[in-house]
Amino acid sequence: MWCLENEENLEGNITGTRILETLVNLTHRLDPTRPTTAAMNHGWNEGGYSDVVDVVGYNYGQRGMQYVKDKEKYPNRKMLATESTSYVATRVNIKIIRRRDTCRILVKGLVGDYNQVRTGSILWIILI
Repeated sequence: MWCLENEENLEGNITGTRILETLVNLTHRLDPTRPTTAAMNHGWNEGGYSDVVDVVGYNYGQRGMQYVKDKEKYPNRKMLATESTSYVATRVNIKIIRRRDTCRILVKGLVGDYNQVRTGSILWIILI
């Protein structure tokens, strides 16, 4: 898959749509075997912007439930989370401990609630 832009300022307006459509057409001529996407963080449904790529990319589409709303409104749209984060943990550390016949994987991350990801306590999860 070819990603043709990342958080472009012209997302969702006519000028941006024309530029993106030109890039999509050129990309398809150069490599007709791969689909195109654009890693968008706004303007998904404005100005025909999402209509010109094969797969619509969502950077942080979980904000305002954008993924869910768009899937309901555009059920045939191919969608991809091109950049995102977890609601319940950020920046984890993983440690693997091997002892003879066992292996433990320790995952350390900050845990918060859905509205305040950065607040909360440190959690260690032991996966055996």
